[in-house]
Formats: sequence, structure tokens, C-alpha cells
Amino acid sequence: MSTEDVVAATRSFIRSTVLPIDDEFDGDVHAAGGEDLRHRLQAAAREAGLLTPHGPTEYGGLGLDMTERAPVFEESGYSLFGPMAMNINAPDKGNIHMLAHIASQDQCEQYLEPLVQGSQDRP
Repeated sequence: MSTEDVVAATRSFIRSTVLPIDDEFDGDVHAAGGEDLRHRLQAAAREAGLLTPHGPTEYGGLGLDMTERAPVFEESGYSLFGPMAMNINAPDKGNIHMLAHIASQDQCEQYLEPLVQGSQDRP
């Protein structure tokens, strides 16, 4: 999928799947379901092929570089729940970036892979 395709798919996903929930609960993530909501939205993003656009491909991310991910992150930001849905919110976004650059292979398998995949069973 090209970067333009990812941007367009993100725009569609955020507007059709995420924004209606955001609007229904007026941006209150806890009222909308908290961690259960995160799991549901990340499962939907995974199904759409959009989960963790900045994560390394070998761990299930899309492997977008800084320039490619900027418009994707912008599209996700049209909803308060968008970054959470796409697994690009703090602290995971920064942790994924850091681990991808400095972690050993064992650390990547133990910590990075579950983060990139949005695993419910994170360490």
C-alpha cells in the first residue's frame, strides 16, 4: 500500500469508525469504554491494515518513515480517539520508536513486538 493509500484509508477509518464513537461520548474515553474501547478500536485498525503505521514491518507495523507517517498521524488526529485506535498515542508511540532503534533482539521480541501488535497481553 502506498503512503497515499494509507492516508486515504486512515481518513476513511477515522471518519467512519472512530469519530462516531468519539462524538457519541463527547471525547470521554472512559465513558466510551476505556481499555475495552482501545482493544476494539485497535482490532478494527488491525483489520483495516492500519495499526501501528510507524512500527517496524518485521513486528507487524507498516514501517512508515517520519515523512510518510506525518500525514497519517494528521488524519488520525481528527478524532480524540484516533491516535489510540491506530496505536500512535503516548507512551506507546515513543516506546515503539525507541525500542526499534536501541533494543536487543531479545528485548524487541519481548517488548517491541507486543507494542507494535497492540497486544492485550503486553509486558
